[in-house]
Amino acid sequence: MKLAVFAFLGSLVHVASLGAQGSATESTESCFLTPAEGEAASGEKVLGRPRGQLRDLMGLKSYRCRYRGDNFTVEVSLESGRSREDLQLYLKMLGAVAQGATKNSLQPVKGLGDQAWWGQINPTNGSLHIVRGTDVLTVQTYGKAPGAGTQEKTRALADKAFAAYVKTRK
Repeated sequence: MKLAVFAFLGSLVHVASLGAQGSATESTESCFLTPAEGEAASGEKVLGRPRGQLRDLMGLKSYRCRYRGDNFTVEVSLESGRSREDLQLYLKMLGAVAQGATKNSLQPVKGLGDQAWWGQINPTNGSLHIVRGTDVLTVQTYGKAPGAGTQEKTRALADKAFAAYVKTRK
């Protein structure tokens, strides 16, 4: 249970180094989107190559990748290694954090994974959380470009990322 709380908090905060508690390595293997897909959705050139990281914290693996343009950023993350009990606790806490931070509940989204939830932090920053088994794939868009943070743009990217995830994680 403590691992679930710690893992949840760790998933909300981007930590530069996990030191003795875990390890982080750079990787683009688990980005689930191509730079071209990021560019097509954002209408902007992706600056540099996507930055990907793999972190392993006591069996909870977190894969993250970021596509950044001048005015539009896409972040894709996959967390795996939770038990069913820890997943339920994570989802409960995710809903509570969204409600507390924005005064809005996460909205269910049909047609993705076993279940999916949409949450918008503000009009230009939103996330789609997709559950499959005990894995959670999250696609977040934000920025100043048109459509950044909207469910429409985020869902289009999430559909592609989820299809790539399913292919690689049979």
